[in-house]
Amino acid sequence: MSYYFLLLVVVVPYAVTLSNEISAIQQLDRKERRAYETAVEVFPALVKRETKIMDFLRVEELNVKKAAARLAAYWRYRKQLFEERWLLPMTQVSCRMVKKNF
Repeated sequence: MSYYFLLLVVVVPYAVTLSNEISAIQQLDRKERRAYETAVEVFPALVKRETKIMDFLRVEELNVKKAAARLAAYWRYRKQLFEERWLLPMTQVSCRMVKKNF
C-alpha cells in the first residue's frame, strides 16, 4: 500500500470530518454545547485526550451532526455527574486515595 493511497483514504477524510465536526458543534443550541465549550477553554488538553472526535464519529457511523450532539451531551452529563470535579482527568485511583480526599 502506498503512502499516497493511505493519505487519501485515511487522512484526508479525517481532516474533512474534523472540520465538519467543529462547525456542527457550533450549530448546536448554546445550552447544549456550553459544558463542552467551557471544557475546551479551561482544559483543552483534557478534551483532546479524553474525547477523541473519531470515536464519536465511529459510534454515529460518520454522521457529523449526531456525533457533535453526542460529544456535547458527554460533557453536559459529565458536568452533572461529577459536579466540581468534572474537569479533572477520568483516571482510576486506589481506595486509599479516595478516602484521603473525602
